[in-house]
Amino acid sequence: MTGKHKVDEPGKVNEINRRAEPSGGDLFRDLVEHSQDLICTHDLTGRLLSMNPLPARLLGYEVEELLARPMRGFLAPEFRDQFDDYLKRIQENGADAGVMVLQTRSGERRVWEYHNTLRTDGPTPVVRGMAHDITERHRAEVALRKSEERFRVALKNSPTVVFHQDRDLRYTWINTPTLPWADEECIGRSDAEIIGGEEGARISWIKQGVLDRGAGAREEISITARGEERYFDLTVEPLRNSAGATVGITCACSDITPLKRLLQERERLIATLQNTLEKVKLLTGMLATCAYCKKIRDDQGVWHVLEAYIQDHSEASFTHGICPDCVQKHYPAIPQAKLPT
Repeated sequence: MTGKHKVDEPGKVNEINRRAEPSGGDLFRDLVEHSQDLICTHDLTGRLLSMNPLPARLLGYEVEELLARPMRGFLAPEFRDQFDDYLKRIQENGADAGVMVLQTRSGERRVWEYHNTLRTDGPTPVVRGMAHDITERHRAEVALRKSEERFRVALKNSPTVVFHQDRDLRYTWINTPTLPWADEECIGRSDAEIIGGEEGARISWIKQGVLDRGAGAREEISITARGEERYFDLTVEPLRNSAGATVGITCACSDITPLKRLLQERERLIATLQNTLEKVKLLTGMLATCAYCKKIRDDQGVWHVLEAYIQDHSEASFTHGICPDCVQKHYPAIPQAKLPT
């Protein structure tokens, strides 16, 4: 004999398990006492009858303190006048759900989401309630709404258009009624359908590349809209869900046509100026001139008549006359009165 104790009989195993497990009442009591969610009962006057201890401590109280005070006293002051409406609804409808704002002992406000039901199967009507603290979620939602409002105001008068497209490159959201290059609704349609042709194909190619690579891109695009060529600065980024998967693209597009027109005009003016300068001949540097006949010597040592040299090296031309001093010197017989003025 080995001394091995046999315990694998089904009846004995079940009996051991039953003894180890808590009874139904103990299990329920354990769950209630350790739950951070509020589980309570109250009467139709708004007086608490029972509640679990942990939520009471989170509010800064003991259960006995809360049971000794009317429920409306724990609501934030500006919401206390709504408590009678709640009691009326619970009596009329037999249930009520919503959000309540409680004030802790320290003055902090906590937002709770509740779902309460009226039970009338006992000697007196009793409301059973459950509530969950959603303060952090509420704060995040408020912050998100503020951020979205700032975003909306910033874009309201902005020349930048922001939009989303799904993986099929169909528009799902846009911050303006229409795109700058479209006169009709764009939601549910693609660039191939809205723009078409080579322009639509090129824009779709840019966006599809962002989807394929999972990396953003910035391109200058041109689109013919209403018979006029318009230029846009397009930024495309992957749009991801909470799991990080790419579900589409988010884009920002600014009309840069006025700037493009200015740059084109600037380039035209520069080209015109360069063309003009090429036609202009300038005389620079030191010129070797004869002290007597005034001829000019070039770089090869050849002497040139002054007028010929200047005409060859500039846009100037010459016409000849005679000044009064030279007339007196060379033609003294001609009276001064007959000289041209």
